[in-house]
Amino acid sequence: MGEENETQAGVRILTGLRGVGMADQLGQQTVEFSALVSRAAEESFASLKELVEKSKSGDQSDSEKKIGLLKYIVKTQQRMLRLNVLAKWCQQGLQQARAPIYDVPSALEVLLTGSYERLPKCIEDVGIHSTLTEHQQKPALKKLDTLVRSKLLEVSLPKELSEVKVSDGTALLRVNGEFKVLVTLGYRGHLTMWRILHLELLVGERSGPVKLEELRRHVLGDDLERRMAAADHPFITLYSVLHELCVALVMDTVIRQDTGAFMSEERPVSTRIVPKYSYAFGIARL
Repeated sequence: MGEENETQAGVRILTGLRGVGMADQLGQQTVEFSALVSRAAEESFASLKELVEKSKSGDQSDSEKKIGLLKYIVKTQQRMLRLNVLAKWCQQGLQQARAPIYDVPSALEVLLTGSYERLPKCIEDVGIHSTLTEHQQKPALKKLDTLVRSKLLEVSLPKELSEVKVSDGTALLRVNGEFKVLVTLGYRGHLTMWRILHLELLVGERSGPVKLEELRRHVLGDDLERRMAAADHPFITLYSVLHELCVALVMDTVIRQDTGAFMSEERPVSTRIVPKYSYAFGIARL
């Protein structure tokens, strides 16, 4: 009778866990898992004790004793297998029903400081920035002017710069015959790093300076900003890159002019020699 009650209880629990609406099956049709394990252990021990007493009585032959022991082993094994399956299903149900792990440290940081420092920096690039009124712009530009001037005093400027002018929160850097750049502070939201607002090359032919396409100018500006942010002397890096670019463009212009003049001479085509040239200024291909 005890074994029958255990089986019925196990069937009730298994039926309740198998159904999709498991919560609807909970209640009087289930028992505690610990009680089921205790009952199975007690029944197994009682069956083993009964088997030992029968073996001692001497009423059974050796074959009957072996058959009885084999039946006990099979029943106990089946009982433990059912408990093992039931335990795994209960574990899965508990994992699905457990409460989520709340990010308490982040919540406390937001509540106490009003901000969250672990947000990725790329959010600043797509964030909505409010526009200052005309009354607010003047003191803001004045403060930015002061920051730009003080920051320029802290860094090393190339001696080749022919003009450095600060106005409206920006700094104009110019090298005659090569380039001029308009910069300010605030690269990726950091007031310690430089951001390029405008870039213009001053090298070219008599018809006018070289004009970079808008996309290539943006690519060059982004590359310069990254280099400057990682450099100890940002304006030395800025000058080195742009100076090499200007030299490469001048070389390209001179060689093209020389090649055109050489090809225009009155001589048979077979006797014309086109000079070969190459240079290692990869950035000039922009």
